[in-house]
Formats: sequence, C-alpha cells, structure tokens
Amino acid sequence: MGEKIILINVVNPLPYNSKPKNIFELRQGPHFPLGVNIIGSYLKEKLPNTPLLILDDQLLSTNEIKKEIKKFKPTIVGIGSMFTGYEKSLILARECKKIKAKVVFGGHYPSSIYQEILKNRGIYSKDYCVDIVIRGDGEKAFYEYITQKKLSEIKNIAYCDNDKIKINELIITPFSKLEINKDIIDPQKYFKSYQKNFPHSNYKNPFTTYSQKGCAWRANNNKWCLFCSLMHNEHIFKDPATVWSEYNNLASKYKVDYIWETTDDLLGDIKWFNKYYREAKKYKNAPYLKIQARINHLADEKIVKKLSEIKVRQLFIGIESNDDDCLKLMNKGTTSAMNEKAVELLIKYKIPIEGYFVLGNLGETSKGLKKTIKLAERIIQSDPNNLIVPSYLTPLPNSMSFDMIKKKTGNKYIDKDIINWSNVIKDWIKYNCKTSHQEISDTLEHMRNLSTNLNAFSY
Repeated sequence: MGEKIILINVVNPLPYNSKPKNIFELRQGPHFPLGVNIIGSYLKEKLPNTPLLILDDQLLSTNEIKKEIKKFKPTIVGIGSMFTGYEKSLILARECKKIKAKVVFGGHYPSSIYQEILKNRGIYSKDYCVDIVIRGDGEKAFYEYITQKKLSEIKNIAYCDNDKIKINELIITPFSKLEINKDIIDPQKYFKSYQKNFPHSNYKNPFTTYSQKGCAWRANNNKWCLFCSLMHNEHIFKDPATVWSEYNNLASKYKVDYIWETTDDLLGDIKWFNKYYREAKKYKNAPYLKIQARINHLADEKIVKKLSEIKVRQLFIGIESNDDDCLKLMNKGTTSAMNEKAVELLIKYKIPIEGYFVLGNLGETSKGLKKTIKLAERIIQSDPNNLIVPSYLTPLPNSMSFDMIKKKTGNKYIDKDIINWSNVIKDWIKYNCKTSHQEISDTLEHMRNLSTNLNAFSY
C-alpha cells in the first residue's frame, strides 16, 4: 500500500515548560500515552510491515516534532489532542499538509467539536489541514481509513462530502489487549523523564491504564454532571482477571511500580469491583495503585476498607464542592454529608486523597466557597500526603454548561474551534455565579497553595 504513518500525542498548551514549577504541576506527567499506544499496537498487528512512528509533546518540543515529520515524510498522520493542546495540534497539522499528508484528528476535544473543526479546517475551508475527525474510540476507524474503506462505512468518523459534513454512527469498541511495542514506543523514555522531572516522587516507573469506558452514574441514571462532555451514555468493563493479569505483566516485564487507573469511577459497579478486589488478593507483588472514584461509594466503610487492602496509595475523588445547593445544581448525585463521611473514612484507613474541586459552579456563592475551603483545609490538615487540586468550572463542548453559555453569549462561541477558555470561564461566572470572578480566583489560589508536601504521592 506504501503508507507511512505518524501518530502524535498532544496534551500541552503553547508555550509549555516541561519542568514543573510547583506541587500543582506534578500531576501533569509525563504519562505513558495510552491512546496512541492502543492505536499503534492495533496497526502493527494488522499492518506489521507499515512504517509507523509515534511522537509525543510530553517528550518533544513543537520544533522537534516538526523535524521528525519532515524527516519521516508520512503519508497519513493521526493527531490526538486535549483542548489544552488543540492550537498546537493545528500547527502540526499544517506542517503535515506541507508534505501533502492526510491528517486525521481524534482525542477528547476533537470528538466533541468535530463539526466546528471540519467547518474551519476541513477540505472546503481557508485553513485546510484536517481530512477527517475520529469521534471516540479510534483504533478500528483509523485502520479502516488507512486501508481505504469507503468513508460512509467507517463508524466513529466525521468528514466532508460535497461541501457537507457527514457524521457516521458512534459506537464503543470492545477493549483492546494492553500491549506495548518497544519498537514504536518505549516506556523507559517516560520512566526516565518522570524520574528526572519529579525526583521527590515515591515511585520510579509509573503507568496509566483504564479498565472501564464511560460513566456508571450517567449510564445507570440517565443523568450527567453539568460539566460532563462524554459522547455517550454507555458503560462497559474489562474482565477484572484480565485487568490484574495486565497489571502484573507491567510489573514483571517493565518494573512498573505504580499504576494510575484512570477509569472515571472504579467503584461504579460494586459487583464488578468486588471481583476486582478478589483478583487483587492473588497478586502480592503488584504495583501500587491510584484510582478514581465517586464520593457516594466512598461513604461506605466496607468499600474503603477493601481499598486499603489492595495497595491503593492515592484516591482521586471529584468532590467538586461542599455546598449542597451547588452539588444539586450540577447533577452530581452527592451531598456535603457524603463528602464529610468519605473524607472521614479515607483518613481512618490512611488512604491519601487527591481532592479535585471545581470552583465557579452554577449558583456559586461566597458562603458556598467558604464551605468548600473548610473541607479542603481539613483534608490537608489530616495528612500531609493529601493533595488539593482546584480548577475553574470550564464549560467544554458537548457539556450542558457549554450549551448554557452559548445561549447567553450569542455568536461568541458558535462555530468556533479555537476558543479563548479564559473568556469562557469569565462569561460563565458572570452569568451563572452569585459571586465575583475575583473571589473565585482568590479561592482557587488559596486552595492551590494548601498542598505543599513535595513527597506527596503525586503522579
């Protein structure tokens, strides 16, 4: 077929300094790029003789990536990006077009804003640098595009056809086997970079993975949080026996000592979690874990006790707010009482907390912010290994909050793919909060400064 493929992982904004300045930036990686690894492994299995190169802006500067593109001369390039790295993705896409490569966009942000991308960067636009956009799971769709399957028959893509945007069916694909091909992506590069950038970390060889797709809260209740930008309501699982076998393989083969299980809510299905817990008991030398879970499950002492028994060394929890009015308005399905109980139990069982808070919630008040600050301070005072990670509520495309702000601001954000997120946040606070941007900003800075221990379990 004669194709040459590059996959590019883009997560960081312009400009980007890879050396962290403070404890808050420690969460930024470098993380093993699981998404492009899954796609790359799938392509190598299907097309073993096709030249393939993976590039990552966590390890390479924009100019270094450009040089690799010119040197490799790909015919097809897949670029996956977060909203933070989107403008950098466009710079790289334009570079690819200089050598007449086909460009495929995918990842969280393009999945949500595919129509705007094709309007502004598609073949009929003035800035043509994107040929198709993959929505959601990408390994099969990218393979079928490479092998020139008819576009109308490829699920999970959007593309231009006769000056119209066509949107194909969106599906969740089954889990791919977790494989690492050292010829295309070497985990040791990430381990060495992590050790250099984060010498205070308790771990040397961290890794990211996930065992569920979708959100159990959304799938089971047909409700979703105000800021949720998921593309679908489905929720699927990987068999827990397979999950722990993969963990064990990472530990034995690559000396992985810490796994961030990035599943949104590992406790979303308690029956599944109980099997996961039983499987964990079979592995004495498995890596330590960081998991993510919803507050409502952590208010159950039996669950928290089980977590303490399976080497969970940090728990990422989306607390968001400690004000009941805000929690109700954001459809979180939790309460301040649940927050307090969960924190109490995690302290009791000595499980370090990474508490994620969203400031500038719908109906946010000065009184509500003070309640949230009080809980954050309690978390830090209880254990110096705890972390507080505050952020502004950012209405991302495909969320209810983004739809709300578009209705308030006319054409300001409609049909745009490049968006000034600082302006979005300010507009959101202006129209939806009962306090000022300044007070929310001051609160965020205060909460960010609560975390001071550089030896915290941070990844």
